[in-house]
Amino acid sequence: MSKRKYTKIKGSEKEIFEMKGAGKTHREIADYLGIKDKNVVKNCVKRYRAKQRKLEKGIKINPKGRPSTKKQSLEDEIKRLKMENELLRDFIQLTGGR
Repeated sequence: MSKRKYTKIKGSEKEIFEMKGAGKTHREIADYLGIKDKNVVKNCVKRYRAKQRKLEKGIKINPKGRPSTKKQSLEDEIKRLKMENELLRDFIQLTGGR
């Protein structure tokens, strides 16, 4: 069983679109970048155009993957701490402590 080979094309997107604007074909672009399959370039262009259509319609593009639980904005952290302080104050008053 052969392993699937992935081509990192994210860094070459600018070059691809410049060549595409100059009228180059997918095969010519793939040959220039040293990519064996022209479909890699074709799919890259296809994904970019789909993303642009969504942006034009005003659809928010969500980042891929699971959201990080560690990253929390400073404002959210301050809000959480203020609520926690209020709860602790109320608890101390109810229990008769100072």
